[in-house]
Amino acid sequence: MVGSGGVGGLVGGVGGLIGGVGGLVGGVGGLVGGVGGLVGGVGGLVGGVGGLVGGVGGLVGGVGGLVGGVGAGKRVGGDG
Repeated sequence: MVGSGGVGGLVGGVGGLIGGVGGLVGGVGGLVGGVGGLVGGVGGLVGGVGGLVGGVGGLVGGVGGLVGGVGAGKRVGGDG
């Protein structure tokens, strides 16, 4: 049992080295993602304005949802 754990530890150690190399690659990708984040930030402002409009529509949809819920309750009650 102890011997098996020792072998597993060695395998885990090798995996850790591979993970370290992957971390370096991920770091480079993070720089690229950072530039994309600036572009996405500008798009986020545009999306924010659209979100306000969508929010108003959401209130209307919410009221409609209540009406639809009551109607569904009546149907279930009538069939039962």
